[in-house]
Amino acid sequence: MSNITYSVEYAKSGRSTCKKSKEKIPQGAMRIGKIQPSPFDPEATMASWFLPGPFFEMMRKMRKDSKKVETIEDLDGYTELKEEDQNELTARILSFWDTTVTVTKKKPTPKKRVIKDEDEEDVKVSPPKKAKAVPKKVNKNDPHASDVVPCSNSDLKGLAASLLVKARQDGIKMPTDDVIGRQAAGTALVQAWDRGNGTVDLGTCMDTLEGTHGTTRGAKVIYVVCEENRPLALAFKELSDFQFKSKNAMKGIALNKVFRAISNLEVPLKNGKQAAKIEGIGKSSASKVDEFLMSGTIHELETFRSGTI
Repeated sequence: MSNITYSVEYAKSGRSTCKKSKEKIPQGAMRIGKIQPSPFDPEATMASWFLPGPFFEMMRKMRKDSKKVETIEDLDGYTELKEEDQNELTARILSFWDTTVTVTKKKPTPKKRVIKDEDEEDVKVSPPKKAKAVPKKVNKNDPHASDVVPCSNSDLKGLAASLLVKARQDGIKMPTDDVIGRQAAGTALVQAWDRGNGTVDLGTCMDTLEGTHGTTRGAKVIYVVCEENRPLALAFKELSDFQFKSKNAMKGIALNKVFRAISNLEVPLKNGKQAAKIEGIGKSSASKVDEFLMSGTIHELETFRSGTI
């Protein structure tokens, strides 16, 4: 077990094959090698090569007493990698040993068929016009104050938890689920981590999270007739905004209609059955009302907040 070592490099040719997935490893692609003594020659070693994803899948199936990659120091060649690949490996190692961070790869967005649900209205959509050059929107809020703290592999778990708390207190719309929230905070930490100095600027992390998830900081107070309905109304408002950002105008309009109906309600909304009797709220949204009143959130909203769709 102690004779096993690990290394990482860019494939010198396209001839090697991933030991786990059996895929060919393209030339120049990052690959991880499991180096161990050769069974045929005690003075020689042999390497089994893996693509990064399959490598960590392989490690999960290794025996508990087997030597695994625990930190970046266990990977020979790590310092020779590009910065983005170093970041990916660091996040993968952290994700393997700690559930507070996950690694996601961008996937092409498939074209979806538009399906109307009970809440949607017929909407006339004008033919698309040629887009004019529009300057990027600038965050109206001032950047967060710089807060540089020490950071190492062993610090990331605790920093992710404290950053999540700090972000919520600041009004950043972090995922309600603590695990998903720590994942988002951990990703922001890895991106801002200055490995050379062993520090991270929490102010920069807060700016990143605010840009990704949005914030109530400096936002106008939304009028709601019955204050008890405010959290529910705001959940539908946020869900509507996400649908508009996803260019799903019909669902955005339908959910905004539900938001307005709940905002104007004079009595507390107790369940979905009561909601279904209100004009503008269909069965689909009524079930979301029940979901929110029972759990304090809506699964679809949490999915949007986590950035997975």
